[in-house]
Amino acid sequence: MINSITQNLSTWFSPETLQMTKGTYLVAGGLAMIHKSGVAPPLTSCLVGEMPQEKPQKDTLTEKGLRYGMAALGVAATAYGIYSFFNRPESAQTLPIPVPPINICDVEPSLCEGNLGIPRSVMPQLDGEIKENFLNTYPHSCVHLNATRLIPIQNEGNWDKIQGMIKATNSGVWDACASPIIITRNNHILDGHHRAFSCSIMGAKVNAFKLDDMLPYEALEAANNFKGVEHHSLSFFAK
Repeated sequence: MINSITQNLSTWFSPETLQMTKGTYLVAGGLAMIHKSGVAPPLTSCLVGEMPQEKPQKDTLTEKGLRYGMAALGVAATAYGIYSFFNRPESAQTLPIPVPPINICDVEPSLCEGNLGIPRSVMPQLDGEIKENFLNTYPHSCVHLNATRLIPIQNEGNWDKIQGMIKATNSGVWDACASPIIITRNNHILDGHHRAFSCSIMGAKVNAFKLDDMLPYEALEAANNFKGVEHHSLSFFAK
């Protein structure tokens, strides 16, 4: 019953408050049971605020067993209540506050110079078949150029993700600079900002599909309206 009450109140009170309340109720209930049993009235009467009642002169074996059984339950409830009050279960511990991703533009502002002030969450993400279909739709050429020549469109980049890409590239697990990104005709990055940031930090060259006829805003409109395109927040860790 107490568990049911605390579950219903969980939307209003913190887990810590509910756990302490549960423990308090158990202690109070346990002491009341001990008091009612009449086994130890002087002590429990002081705690529950009642004067001890006179015990019957004689108990039958059954009555005596019931009284001591009630007292035993009271002791158990009191002990568990004290334990609950001072020992919160793991589910009631304070959860860590999520830490927002570190923005590369705050760490290395020079990498983000010339960006168009557009957040990552509204940038098109072109992957797999969608990327292939997009490139088949719009004229482009394949280029190999230094990543430092590229200009970001978005004003965000996940620092941890970039560090992971650099580590993977240096260890030979995966080459961030070999996977082609998509850029506009004036070298603004349409898709692949994190790979471009990583390669720029490493001073490496990147492979890119260069849209022959599109400037940044034209490319953004075309990509954002393309069938199947996705959008990811800064905390999204897919490549």
